[in-house]
Amino acid sequence: MPIRIDSLACDDMPALVSDLIDGDLEPRQATRVELHLATCPTCARLARELAATVAALHAMRFRWPGFRPR
Repeated sequence: MPIRIDSLACDDMPALVSDLIDGDLEPRQATRVELHLATCPTCARLARELAATVAALHAMRFRWPGFRPR
């Protein structure tokens, strides 16, 4: 059974973290996700890894002129 904190399940975190990184969450939802990340080491690791991946992809646009992140 997934761990639930403030009604957010760890299973929901990949999509929510992606939306958080992209700035696509409402402030209240972003706060809930951040609270979950502060208390769940597994999801916090996922968030760090996803943020690093996104940063690497954004850096690629300088190496590949046709690459455009959304």
